[in-house]
Amino acid sequence: MDDDNILLELASKGYARETSTIRLSRQLGLSQQSVSRRLIEIEGAGLIKRQSSPQGMRIEITPAGKELLRLRHRKLSAVIRGSSKISGKLVSSLGEGAYYMSQKGYLSKIKKELGFIPYPGTLNLETDDLPIGEPVEIPGFTTKERTFGPLKCYPIKIGDTRGAVVVPARTHHRGILEVITPVALRKKLRIKDGDTVELEEI
Repeated sequence: MDDDNILLELASKGYARETSTIRLSRQLGLSQQSVSRRLIEIEGAGLIKRQSSPQGMRIEITPAGKELLRLRHRKLSAVIRGSSKISGKLVSSLGEGAYYMSQKGYLSKIKKELGFIPYPGTLNLETDDLPIGEPVEIPGFTTKERTFGPLKCYPIKIGDTRGAVVVPARTHHRGILEVITPVALRKKLRIKDGDTVELEEI
């Protein structure tokens, strides 16, 4: 059973109540030894906190665990949606996209794999939708100053402009999709913060 499946079971069965590994083994359909091992593993990963009490054991799902569940929910919603279209509200970025999209290590690989050199910046969309297609993997690289992580790029188009949704291995933008294209879309489409933008996966 995967970590997010364990978390889902804990959440659906009242994870904040006092319980025991014996009770959890019955609820989860696993042996007591398996439950104990998995609880140790996901606690070590920072997904839950456990506290012993005279009544048993109290389990609390951490913010990281809740974020994993939210990601699972968004992925399932995308599958159920069964659509290649994604819509979101345009929001301002912090300028990080311009920095990353100016790195030669990314530019050469994106050009090779996606067929275009991205405009130095990203179009940020606030949405719970997620791409459901197969991503193009862009490997990370290291410069004298720092290491840059790998990217997953999901090919899309906005109108007649091709681009990609970029998902860094590490991102602080929860609920935000970062889109790259070869042109400055804000100017081309005359869009501003708060406007709804629709993407189509290709």
